[in-house]
Amino acid sequence: MSETEESQNIWWTERGGKALIALYLIFTGIGIFFSIALMPEKVSVPPYVYLYGFLGALAYIFTSLLTQFNKSTSDLLKVGIRIPAALLLVAAVYLLITFFVKEPTKPIIAGLSFLIGLYIKLALEGLGGLASRLLRK
Repeated sequence: MSETEESQNIWWTERGGKALIALYLIFTGIGIFFSIALMPEKVSVPPYVYLYGFLGALAYIFTSLLTQFNKSTSDLLKVGIRIPAALLLVAAVYLLITFFVKEPTKPIIAGLSFLIGLYIKLALEGLGGLASRLLRK
């Protein structure tokens, strides 16, 4: 199989894959809306957590684009998928922190949210390792 045939069979380049990504983005938006607006105050995620997670993900995207100008549109899509992942992860980390710390300070939470968005892959690996240790798997 040639390289062009192989790249045409990648799931996210096909119409169904693009529709699936759009569906996931819609679900992410709905989840964020519910976590901000409709949940009781004790379990809601403040909007600034999402904002700084989003800004951190954008910072990663811009720095990767500035260091590699020859990226294709498909490369941009792969890098951009970090944004919804960062939004979901910062919400999870915020809820985890509030479980252990009664009243975390806003600057610490905002800074941590930015760093999680910036280093999403490392944050996912770290939380995966923590979950493995806690669940003993």
